[in-house]
Amino acid sequence: MVRVLDFNKKVADLAKEDPDFIEIMEDLGFKEITSPTALKLMGKVMTVPKGAAVKGIPLERIVNRFEEAGFRVIGLPETFSREREKGKESASQKAADPGDKRRGDQVSEEAQTVSGPAADGKMPEERKEEERVSLLKDYISRVGQGEDLESVRRDFIRNFESVSVHEIAEAEQSLISDGMDPREVQKLCDLHSALFHGKTEAEVWAEEEAKSAEAGHEIPQGHPVDYFHRENAALEKKLKRARLDLGFGTDLKKIQEELADLKRVRVLYGKKEESIMPPLERYGISGPSNVMWGVDDEIKAELGRLSSSLASALENDRAQAMFDAVKEDIAAVYQRMEEMIYKEEKILLPMAMEHFTREEWLLVYEDLFEMGPVFIDSIPHWEEGDRLLEEKRAAARASIDSEGMITFEQGKMSLAQLQAMFDLLPIDITFIDADDVNQFFSNQGKVFARPRSALGRKVYDCHPVRIRPVVEQLISEFKEGSRDSYERWIPNPLKPVKIQYLAVRDREGKFLGTLELVQDFTKIKKELRHFR
Repeated sequence: MVRVLDFNKKVADLAKEDPDFIEIMEDLGFKEITSPTALKLMGKVMTVPKGAAVKGIPLERIVNRFEEAGFRVIGLPETFSREREKGKESASQKAADPGDKRRGDQVSEEAQTVSGPAADGKMPEERKEEERVSLLKDYISRVGQGEDLESVRRDFIRNFESVSVHEIAEAEQSLISDGMDPREVQKLCDLHSALFHGKTEAEVWAEEEAKSAEAGHEIPQGHPVDYFHRENAALEKKLKRARLDLGFGTDLKKIQEELADLKRVRVLYGKKEESIMPPLERYGISGPSNVMWGVDDEIKAELGRLSSSLASALENDRAQAMFDAVKEDIAAVYQRMEEMIYKEEKILLPMAMEHFTREEWLLVYEDLFEMGPVFIDSIPHWEEGDRLLEEKRAAARASIDSEGMITFEQGKMSLAQLQAMFDLLPIDITFIDADDVNQFFSNQGKVFARPRSALGRKVYDCHPVRIRPVVEQLISEFKEGSRDSYERWIPNPLKPVKIQYLAVRDREGKFLGTLELVQDFTKIKKELRHFR
């Protein structure tokens, strides 16, 4: 019985229908398909043809492999099916022609290019893909060397009816691998739109999105990819509003405020650069990351320049003249931000989804809460992530192993390292437990005397009688939860001292004790004079 494989279906559905599908795909190079998390995330949105394009695996090779295994493959891209049929017909006709031996040898070679790998071991589809990328590299290099843009574009149109943005990204990666400085590739980033028959890169992305018709991306709510989708949607909404106001050009103060507000994108870009790009580079994917990072920096710098220029002009009644001078620059940076959203959504995040393990996504998720939201109100919770984090925390409760290493959630260090670290901190630390007993102190700052005899005694015994009621009241409020911190300064102009009291609680909110921090600000005060 012939098994039918419909390449219009999503990878996850095909995996459910036939267990052999996973084994064959893994053998072809789709190693991530064996990961339940990757199959759940990427498999719900990815088809085999699209996965082949992302991975750079020739579709011809995939189809041949499944047909050899007894499958009948349907739902292939129309252009691919048409070219494949032409190749088969051509090979069949030439094989049937009773020509001389030389002709027969040609038939044999040509038939081989249709049905299998050539002498170089590469399938025809793979060679064709390499040739396209090679041409794109040449076009990008020529533009970078200063050749007339229209001249390059004419050659491009003559050789390409269309080009995928993924091919542009692959050409960039190849240029960097060949030794081109990523900063040089970055300079070409905004020239790519000229290769898309006059369309902007964002428009091409939108068309590709419409063609792929990927409805209902089932990314779990709160997953880091879902978070970035939400932030980008909120940013896109702000950009549309800002573009509208820029077009009217009447409320210059509002335009300046919108520019200032959009500067917050540096935090969002920072999350991408610190959480998504480094792991991708460990997988050998550095091209898009290097290019995007450089463009991010330029966008941030341009937003800062334009916002400051307009703000200064508003204060000096030169707003209209300044606005007229920078209006096109503002429109340009908005467009670059919109195109960066498309690059993140269609290149960076899909690549991360393809390669990241569950543990890597968990690290990204955990860091999101450390950095906080940017354009959305709050970080959405990922149910599976919360459960896994709790399991991770439970397994990583502070402990000491046989080698004397103390393990924390955030890492590990030896007891000697911990002691040395406390000795270096320019601050006096005292910990009072939940029974109000002094249990620990470090006295590097030596603001107050800390006799060792105070350890094991009630904290109240270490304070003058007139102060004890204040200390008792403070710790009582910590215990009942009505207060979490308190600070005061000793008003000495020559030696300013800051004292902080902090309630220490576990993750469930249980009171564990009180932390006292005492710091002498005399040296800091002197240093701050240089910033006046």
